[in-house]
Amino acid sequence: MHRAFLIALCGLASAAWADQTALTIYSSAQPGAIPPEMYRPTPGSGQAYGPRQGQPLPGYAVVKQERSVELGAGRTVVRFADVAALIDPTTVMFESLTDPGGTRVLEQNYEFDLVSNQKLLERFIDRTISVDQAAGDSVQTFTGRLLSASGGIILEGSDGGLRTLNGYSAIRFPALPEGLITRPTLVWDVESGSAGAHEARVTYQTSGITWWADYNLTFTPGENANSGTLDVGAWVSIVNQSGATYEDARLKLVAGEVHRAPQAPGARTRGQEGLYMMDQRAAGFEEKPFFEYHLYT
Repeated sequence: MHRAFLIALCGLASAAWADQTALTIYSSAQPGAIPPEMYRPTPGSGQAYGPRQGQPLPGYAVVKQERSVELGAGRTVVRFADVAALIDPTTVMFESLTDPGGTRVLEQNYEFDLVSNQKLLERFIDRTISVDQAAGDSVQTFTGRLLSASGGIILEGSDGGLRTLNGYSAIRFPALPEGLITRPTLVWDVESGSAGAHEARVTYQTSGITWWADYNLTFTPGENANSGTLDVGAWVSIVNQSGATYEDARLKLVAGEVHRAPQAPGARTRGQEGLYMMDQRAAGFEEKPFFEYHLYT
């Protein structure tokens, strides 16, 4: 029996820290459940991947990444930019392997306000921009204070006059405004008792990734009708639409319906649970009874 593993469909690309990444993919895909358009280009679609509307991939992954980070004695802000776009922020865990007892997370944020043309326009309301508009064979440039970017652009000139632009060829912004980023980023406020290089492990769960197995059987007839050889080829295919890359990751594949405990009635919401997990690690909040509620200060 010949066995091979094909990961040509997953779009995995290189990353400097890929040899320190472990990826466990859980799949509940049934045979034939993954349509071909999910993992190969469809003529006229303009994209190589993309599940059909309302049909998420039947699977998820648990990612463990180890990186070297520099921590100072006291508080340090640590940023991880190469994370999955479909990450579940409430599942994120940060730990120092170098000094686990002396390092704690005080605050955790997931920044996903990605830069786009519309986001830039929204951030530059009441600020000066320049807009190029085609006029025949020439281009006119209008500069003014941006008053609105809804349904067109409204600029206020230096003379107080207003100009509405419903079409433009280019917009020039003086700089990238604070708060907009190019990639989803995890940010931690970490307190450590030992300064220097720390080996840190980050664990999180992401959707947008699944796997399945295909088997190819090739029969070669023998000398008579009762003889021959059967060649069995097993191929594992992975579709990765999580928004991150995992080249050379230590890979584990799990098939079947994995039981995931449902949220009990009256339990914290997703956002509250994330804060609760964080404050238990950071010991930064104090719990007090407040009638039938719990008050954290």
